[in-house]
Amino acid sequence: MTGHGTDRSEPAEEPESDPDENTAIDHADIITPEDDTLRDITVIETYTEDETAEIAAQDMEICVNAPANIRCGVDTTFTLTVSEGADADSDISYKYMFQTVYYGAVSEGHYLMDPSRQKYQDSNTFTFKFTASGTYMLCFYVMNMSTFAYQRRYAQVTVSDAAYPSLDTVVSNVAAQCLAAGCKTDYEKALWMHDWLLNHCVYDISLNYCSDEGALTRGSGTCEAYTAAYTRLLAAVGIDAARVTGNGHCWNVVKMDGSWYQTDVTWDDNGYSSIDSYESHMYFGLTDTLMQAVHSEHTAQTNRPCGTLADNYFIQSGEISDWDSEFISPIQQAMDAGKESLTVTVSRTGLPDVYKTVMYGIAAYDLMSKFWTGGGTTMTLSASYADNAMSFTWKEGSRDTGSESGNTGTDAAGEDEDTADVSDFVTRLYEVCLDRKPDAKGLAGWCAQLRAGTKTGTQVAYGFIFSSEFKNRNLCNADYVEYLYKAFMGRSSDSTGKKSWIARLEAGKTREEVFNGFAMSDEFKSLCADYGIVRGQQIAVPVYGTMPTGSCSVCGEIDGVTAFVTRLYETCLGREPDAAGLKSWTEKLRNHTITGAQAAYGFIFSKEFTGRNYSNADYVEHLYLAFLGRASDAAGKAGWVRKLASGTSRKKVFDGFVGSSEFTNICRKYGIIKE
Repeated sequence: MTGHGTDRSEPAEEPESDPDENTAIDHADIITPEDDTLRDITVIETYTEDETAEIAAQDMEICVNAPANIRCGVDTTFTLTVSEGADADSDISYKYMFQTVYYGAVSEGHYLMDPSRQKYQDSNTFTFKFTASGTYMLCFYVMNMSTFAYQRRYAQVTVSDAAYPSLDTVVSNVAAQCLAAGCKTDYEKALWMHDWLLNHCVYDISLNYCSDEGALTRGSGTCEAYTAAYTRLLAAVGIDAARVTGNGHCWNVVKMDGSWYQTDVTWDDNGYSSIDSYESHMYFGLTDTLMQAVHSEHTAQTNRPCGTLADNYFIQSGEISDWDSEFISPIQQAMDAGKESLTVTVSRTGLPDVYKTVMYGIAAYDLMSKFWTGGGTTMTLSASYADNAMSFTWKEGSRDTGSESGNTGTDAAGEDEDTADVSDFVTRLYEVCLDRKPDAKGLAGWCAQLRAGTKTGTQVAYGFIFSSEFKNRNLCNADYVEYLYKAFMGRSSDSTGKKSWIARLEAGKTREEVFNGFAMSDEFKSLCADYGIVRGQQIAVPVYGTMPTGSCSVCGEIDGVTAFVTRLYETCLGREPDAAGLKSWTEKLRNHTITGAQAAYGFIFSKEFTGRNYSNADYVEHLYLAFLGRASDAAGKAGWVRKLASGTSRKKVFDGFVGSSEFTNICRKYGIIKE
């Protein structure tokens, strides 16, 4: 999130208006910038305590005065005047209230300002700033302080200003931007709209503006405004959403890719730009259980159950690895040692409890979705968080992935399983993935399993994409994604889609997870239907994903782990790697027996490096090159050098680089455990 607030520029000068030339709005009149003619459109509503007061209230004549030429973006002043019958007491005093304003018809019930927060006042003048073209209905009250009779008056104002489009136009424009950004899946659209709202709205601490008009045209609003605006934006790109309440607060339930998720845009808006990503996406795509831990009064809606985290932000982005990577090695070691359970104290004990409950709850889901083995046996992991600790148990056997909420898991393409069609499906996989014609035995075997229903389209595709023959091609991320497009969709990639998938891989998604994204796509489902086969469900995702182990056979790009180690040799030791050393370091990183931080430590604190007796400035420069893959920036380097000069140890500075987001991203990109 780069900042908040509207970026709309207000006019340099306010339009001129002579207070003596105001136009009286009689009853509930209409004003347009083009036509100052007034017309009566509603009746006055009278409220009294008794019959006598009612008669007095009916005798009140209220007039709403306003400038004849109303424009958006500047304060417009409204003045109320009251007159009563000839017998009225000349000493009568009145109080006045601007109760609320509606955008559109009053009957729609969507008021912009919270009417419960408005007060009567002695002054009969009020100001209001119009921020969108369209029709507004302003609601005023006048109270006779002798009889305490009060009267409500509506004034309808229609404004047209090209610089301030209507609310419908604003929403349409934002939807067009979302689609132009390449958002195709429900997740991509919902996340884009979520982030757009964070970047264009700030929370209204006055608790006044409470509608989508406030959030979308004023850049300010309460939780009601965020919720209404998000619902409207999502509807514009074809996504269902609804309002949810609890603990005096409201947020959204959103349907993404067939399943419902809890999403609270208001609580994700921290109001400042220097926050971590988890703070601005913590409440995007939660289950009912996790949201109930946040808002205790929340209860699941039977028609909108939220039971999966498949489209949770941290699961989709891969950022959850920052939270669960610390548990992977201890779990694996305990499984290999024959244990049946494990409890680990979390590292971020100082965070607020609600943060830990949500984030470690998502981490538990991610860990349970991984493929585990212990002693050569497949294991099913159960994980939970409570009181600063993660608890794990496991048992032999594979987890039945079944179908996610909203997916029956059957998606059969039809009853006609023509042999030729099945053969064509398998032949295409041979030609696309292995770049060769099928051998007779292999073709017959795959076809037989598809026809018998013992293999699904996804399982057969997995057999090719993760075969030794395919993996030995050591495709780079870009070429790997290109092959998935051809295998699953029968076409070349589109540039926007390809860029998005590559970004996910470089953010830490495993190749298996990206495989699942293609396998669960509508295009692959349709492709399977064309061949008369069942698509099936997504594959189990291993703890550590498949990585290339050499240069890409298509473009020649060196694999990430080799590039990482080679850079350490070149930047730290000033030489090309020797074959034995390169082989040793890369194998350890690929097998996850050491972390990226440990590898870097081995170079930075080696005798070969320390024997060069670098100055503090040169030491810091080498850390920039080794950890971040770039030269230092002047301010950053100066700060680290000052720390060293003041007594901070080189090991402490080393640790600072290990903890940087840039080093984290590099490790994610190359599939390396950071620390």
